[in-house]
Amino acid sequence: MQRKIINKLTDWKNSRLRMPLVLTGARQIGKTYSVMQFGKMHYDNVVYFNFEFDAELKRIFKQDLVPARKLSLRLNIFASKLRNITLLLLKAFCALA
Repeated sequence: MQRKIINKLTDWKNSRLRMPLVLTGARQIGKTYSVMQFGKMHYDNVVYFNFEFDAELKRIFKQDLVPARKLSLRLNIFASKLRNITLLLLKAFCALA
């Protein structure tokens, strides 16, 4: 099944002015599924972090919420992959509040 959101995500990926994307909406409507499918179709790697169910990840990010600093300090193991070939998906980031 092709979802309309895949076309929107493809437009986002191809935009020269691409910025981080935040998807919001009701629970259980396929946001994560759609982004994961999009990632599999358009990227070599998909790095997925779920803050809702990972207490250790939540603890680490609660210490300092400056995203650029967090990603550079905590995700160095993915440094070689986090280029234009990797989609980074942070799910339930609001669970940190």
